Amino acid sequence: MESYGEAQVNNALIIYNYLRNNGFNHNSVCAMLGNMMTESYLNPGQWQHGYEPYDGIEVNGMGLVGWTPYWRITDWLTDKGYDLTNAESYGYGMLDKLIEECFNPQEVTWIAT
Repeated sequence: MESYGEAQVNNALIIYNYLRNNGFNHNSVCAMLGNMMTESYLNPGQWQHGYEPYDGIEVNGMGLVGWTPYWRITDWLTDKGYDLTNAESYGYGMLDKLIEECFNPQEVTWIAT
């Protein structure tokens, strides 16, 4: 059995309840939690591969689902008034962005490679 840290379990419960209360069903939230575990270890402050954005790779992803390039999420959070210095603020902001992208897509969320 895989071991999860206390913060991961806490974040999983917060994410689960928040998304369930905002229109997602059990299966879709569980699928997203699986993706988030891979992308960010359920840490909203996680950078792609653990790298900071200024490591010479300006297009690194960031956040719960690894928004790439990172400024897609940081610019959105700033524009919406979320505090980028407060993990609780930007963590909930990321969930709100995820909800927006799923139910009311207002931007292209897929970048062809």
